[in-house]
Amino acid sequence: MLDHRDAYYLGYIKRIHGLKGELEVVLDTDNPQAYKKKESVWIEIHHQLVPFSIEHISIKGHSAIVKFKNIDIRDQFEPLVGCSVWLPLTDLPPISNPHKFYFHELKGLTAIDKHKGEIGVIKEVMDHLKQPVLVILHDNKEIMLPLIDEFVTKIDRENRKLYVVCPPGLIELYLEE
Repeated sequence: MLDHRDAYYLGYIKRIHGLKGELEVVLDTDNPQAYKKKESVWIEIHHQLVPFSIEHISIKGHSAIVKFKNIDIRDQFEPLVGCSVWLPLTDLPPISNPHKFYFHELKGLTAIDKHKGEIGVIKEVMDHLKQPVLVILHDNKEIMLPLIDEFVTKIDRENRKLYVVCPPGLIELYLEE
């Protein structure tokens, strides 16, 4: 069984498509076409990831029309609408640019600001917002930093550090009593 810690969010099932047991899946990825040959996915049902085999898939833009194997009756696929779709971390395509990263890689790295030095440890990346945000723990306080290219200068995977440039006053805003 696949666990959430070993998986990444791919998207969610938006609606039923047509009358042939197909579902529309919204893909939350920069490269939807990379998933057009997927043979299976994991769907979150009652907080558990359940494997589903794909009969066929077609991708247009950031949506995929998916027909799952052995699901033919509307009563079988209707409850899947709204569920999130996941894949194992091992399915992530490799990153060719050493300056780029996947969000899940950042958890546990130490954030180092150009002016303030060590800020704290990255607790999580909140990526369900309009703008991804780093949540950095500093002495039991959370500092939230928008995760944009202008603020991230370097990732050092070997030493588990993320180098950033925080806007003036941001860190102080979170640390004031």
